[in-house]
Amino acid sequence: MKPGGNTKKGFAMSSRRVCRYLLMLSVFIVALTSLGFSQGPPPPGLVWGRGPRPRRGACFYRDVDFSGDYFCMKAGQSYGFLPPGFNDKITSVQTFHARVVFFNDHDFTGIHAETRRSLSNLKAWRLPTDPRRTWNDRISSIQVQ
Repeated sequence: MKPGGNTKKGFAMSSRRVCRYLLMLSVFIVALTSLGFSQGPPPPGLVWGRGPRPRRGACFYRDVDFSGDYFCMKAGQSYGFLPPGFNDKITSVQTFHARVVFFNDHDFTGIHAETRRSLSNLKAWRLPTDPRRTWNDRISSIQVQ
């Protein structure tokens, strides 16, 4: 056996492992990014509760007729990925001199709708692609303009 022969082979094996590890890590990071986790923290004020309503913006409620817990967003805010506990939990939308665009999927994709008026019950607002389904508990991303 040559001196250092095993060292070269051992070095080659560990560098292959490192390359595989880095490749798997890169794939994992790309997968997380595509899920919308790169969107960062929610806009200020995006917590279920009973906070102040904006002059221009919208509030999103868990229950019909603008009741129950809600969160509000000011005009100009958007959120591409609603965090757990918010995603697919909205039942009514109250607007305040703003246009709201909401999407079925994260990152502003999928079926979308817009409104300038308040919607007291999303169970009555049908999807354009399937009139048997409604917007109730379906919103995954929002833009308030």
